[in-house]
Amino acid sequence: MHHEQLIRHDFKAMSATGDFASGASCDFHVVVRLRNVLQGNRAESVSFVLEAEGSPPTAPESVVDGEGPHGADLPLVWVGPTRVSVVDLGPDEGMDLRFKARVAGPGVYNLNQFRVVMNGSSFHFPQHCLVTVESTYTP
Repeated sequence: MHHEQLIRHDFKAMSATGDFASGASCDFHVVVRLRNVLQGNRAESVSFVLEAEGSPPTAPESVVDGEGPHGADLPLVWVGPTRVSVVDLGPDEGMDLRFKARVAGPGVYNLNQFRVVMNGSSFHFPQHCLVTVESTYTP
């Protein structure tokens, strides 16, 4: 997965209720790089579906940065297409799939929220892929 590890964004002023102002969210691109590594007598094309799943508002991956009443209750959501079907990715072939993420406030977010569906089974990748989002806004 390829992405910026630190993103700085002007989140503008928070409203009187403590919510971020409308339109102050931060969008950024995430590239998932895939490769069929089957070799030898197991070398064959593979087909699967890759789905980006949003984190629930209270996900532990949405860790607050310790400043203000924001971050922990703010989800990471995917903007645009969130499901890609890959058909017949040949042995040793690779491809990049591009997704767009959106966060509403500063914090640390886990981008590894992808589910792979293949041959009737599904799985998630076990490792975290974290991005830190900081606010450049100064009142």
